[in-house]
Amino acid sequence: GELYYLDGVHTFTRDFAKVVLAGVPATIAGLPAVAFVASDVVVVVVLPIIVTLVYLLSLVVTDAFTDADARMISAFAPNVRTWLPAGLLGR
Repeated sequence: GELYYLDGVHTFTRDFAKVVLAGVPATIAGLPAVAFVASDVVVVVVLPIIVTLVYLLSLVVTDAFTDADARMISAFAPNVRTWLPAGLLGR
């Protein structure tokens, strides 16, 4: 394969790294569901739930949500601030 160095295409910031690295615990959490559950139907149902919850939890723990994220969430769901943790959206 070829390796391309793309200078200036994307700014690799600390916030971006938090979003990317939050996928690591989500992947690790999903591995047991795939490795130890024999039923494909159960894996199809459980795996997305596990991965999504762990990914979101990792984002919250690493404080990966920015002010821009809070504005975007509020635009789509104005009442979301009432049920999310206070620190999550900078309240």
